[in-house]
Amino acid sequence: FFIFMFITTLALLLVLSVFTPGQTTETFGIDEESFSVYVQLLQLSQQHGWKLELPKLAVTGIQSAGKSTLLETYMGFPAAYTARDTATRCPIQYTLRRGAPGSPIEITFQGEQISPDQLPSRLESSMNRIATESPSGFSEEFLHIEVVSPSVPNIVFVDLPGLIPNPDNSEKELAVQKLVANVVRDPSFFIVAV
Repeated sequence: FFIFMFITTLALLLVLSVFTPGQTTETFGIDEESFSVYVQLLQLSQQHGWKLELPKLAVTGIQSAGKSTLLETYMGFPAAYTARDTATRCPIQYTLRRGAPGSPIEITFQGEQISPDQLPSRLESSMNRIATESPSGFSEEFLHIEVVSPSVPNIVFVDLPGLIPNPDNSEKELAVQKLVANVVRDPSFFIVAV
């Protein structure tokens, strides 16, 4: 089952890969006809106001394994807060939507429009607040970020706090395990282990 999910996730990532001008879908092993159907479906959904469920990936792993860095790779700009020990203290949902070619990057953080260079500091402030206000230092409340850019795929990523390999406080370890378990048990997510 896990091998199937891993292969399915890789295939999904390939289908939704970011394409730069001049590259073809065959660069990624996807035939042009399949990709064309995908693009046409997206265009029809936008024209008719249909709400298509975006594919959802939950990114999990141990602390400092590179989960946030993986997400930044898809966004194409520094978009995460990283720290030496614990950075991500709650689930962060990144809803990525492909914008029109040549359009500027638009970011909405918790319902507020911000510039791309403000995102890491907003995340840092939120994580610091959770660290000081929550008894465990973690929260199950999602932060919501929407990114519209011509260089991102249409997908939802959830960046989860890293599992603590050598916990010094069992309350922290249990809080993270519970938080991660709640998301990875949701059948609407594909799980990416980093």
